[in-house]
Amino acid sequence: MRGAILLMEDWRKRISAVILMTASPEDSMARENGDLPVEGGHGSIMNVKWLSEFRAIMLQTCDRLKGFRVFQVNTSQKEAKDKPKQTAEKWLALSLM
Repeated sequence: MRGAILLMEDWRKRISAVILMTASPEDSMARENGDLPVEGGHGSIMNVKWLSEFRAIMLQTCDRLKGFRVFQVNTSQKEAKDKPKQTAEKWLALSLM
């Protein structure tokens, strides 16, 4: 089972919040290619198909982890897009409340 380690009691009592920061596969690729372009436009892992599958698995896992405070942040949305420092600070502050 994916995420089984997170269901162990020892882990559950130590984790006060989970912040899941996601982005659309297209934004992820644009960010990846922005600094160090990959020849051919994608790699074996960093490609739209794989990133779409990975994002879906992460969201499904969060849905199953009902015993945790999970904050999902879509960094492709306007309020968080291209503002990494402000976004991280905002959600960290909320998770510590």
